Amino acid sequence: MKCEICEIETEQLEVHHIIPKSRGGTDDKSNLKSICLSCHGKAHDVSFRRKTGVVSGGAQKAIKKDKEAQDWLDRNNDFVDNWFNDLYDKDYNNYIMISELISANLLSARFIYELIVNGKANKRLYIDLKN
Repeated sequence: MKCEICEIETEQLEVHHIIPKSRGGTDDKSNLKSICLSCHGKAHDVSFRRKTGVVSGGAQKAIKKDKEAQDWLDRNNDFVDNWFNDLYDKDYNNYIMISELISANLLSARFIYELIVNGKANKRLYIDLKN
């Protein structure tokens, strides 16, 4: 079988979504390509050497959002403190759980920001893997 990009002959082809599922792409045949591992890596720019590609672009976007969240928290200390005081009064169990997770450095700034600003946070932001 041949890679649909570089046309190398190989038995190890991977299915690549032209429009990623995370961006609304489907599993329709028209959105799929059979490509070799090398081309699949290049398509997603998994080397992170360039500032382009799906993976690198997503990583850069996440880094930017994390920094923006931390900056917001730093600028709004009083608001954040009041939010936690309100949580303590209204929902003591969640207050204790969130406080313990913060103390253990298991919550990312972005998780805390989204929880305060939006009233909910994406569970994928739960653990701050940098610590």
